[in-house]
Amino acid sequence: MSAGTSAGIGAGGKADGGSSWVAPAFAGVTLVVLLAAAVGGLLLGAIDIGVGQVWAVLLQHAGAAVGAVASDFAGDTAGEVVWSLRAPRVVVGALAGACMAVSGALMQGMTRNPLADPTLTGVAAGAACAIVAAQTCWPALAPQWHAPLGIAGGVVAAGLAFALAWRERLAPTQLALAGLAVTAFATAGITTLLVLSGPDAASLFFWLSGGLAGRGWEHVELLWPWAAAGMALAWLCAPALDVMALGDEAAHGLGLHLTRWRLACGAAAVALAAAAVAVAGPFGFVGLCTPHIARLCLGNGHRSLLLGAAGCGAALVCVADLLARSVAAPRELPAGFVTALIAAPLLIGVLRKGRAA
Repeated sequence: MSAGTSAGIGAGGKADGGSSWVAPAFAGVTLVVLLAAAVGGLLLGAIDIGVGQVWAVLLQHAGAAVGAVASDFAGDTAGEVVWSLRAPRVVVGALAGACMAVSGALMQGMTRNPLADPTLTGVAAGAACAIVAAQTCWPALAPQWHAPLGIAGGVVAAGLAFALAWRERLAPTQLALAGLAVTAFATAGITTLLVLSGPDAASLFFWLSGGLAGRGWEHVELLWPWAAAGMALAWLCAPALDVMALGDEAAHGLGLHLTRWRLACGAAAVALAAAAVAVAGPFGFVGLCTPHIARLCLGNGHRSLLLGAAGCGAALVCVADLLARSVAAPRELPAGFVTALIAAPLLIGVLRKGRAA
């Protein structure tokens, strides 16, 4: 089965294609925004570092092993700040944004629900609940265990939602209802834990809003294998998602095994969202908004849609993180709060344009 098996049919009833300049323009704008946010993330902060210093640090360590970098900067404040603090933060932000965006696109495609996002299967709430539980019940637990526990929590929550919807062959409505039930249960657990956490609740609230403070190369090493595996599986699922867009009966008629492919799409979406939430926190609106923006510009073919959503999500989170730590400096806002402020108006604009079309 190829990606061209079906014509792209989605919101607004538009077919794939459109003006030939739209896709290159979208890719160019996304890349420029992402690069500008990355450069700003390396330059701006509590310590002023010039472009020349940043460039020298990046050139010095291009291709170097990440684990050997920290010792190279003993006594070099600018080098330590750029490479050990700011560079991994930018990379984690780009990876987390791309993961959340692709996860949202997969969820919307497999359920044919334009309001679906990584919270649909409870994965975001499950990952958050696991990390909050770890910090509340075992405060002495080493921080490097938080991300693996978050991934495990997200996988367990999503597995429960899939199990509840299995009798109906993972039908979109049943999966959405099961995900809502799991999310409600996990959210109740988070609320209870926050009440019990006492003075630590403030820091947990900040993390639950999404943020990249303190992210280092160890978080990049944890996140990128999940991102790579999830993206590869999502790419393989894209042709099946094109067929699912025609409806269950048409997909059956074309010989698509719906349960198998929905399970594969769900596995990719869960892996991407669980890893992103565990490492960077639950960023709001990224998984919901960015697929709609990419769909408006690139059409409904899922391979181009997944690529566009990934770039858009990476750019959105990097811009939000840059604003979060520079607008109210020296204080830092939760980056998830900023993504919601940016993404919500964008989503409203996309919906208004789609309705007008």
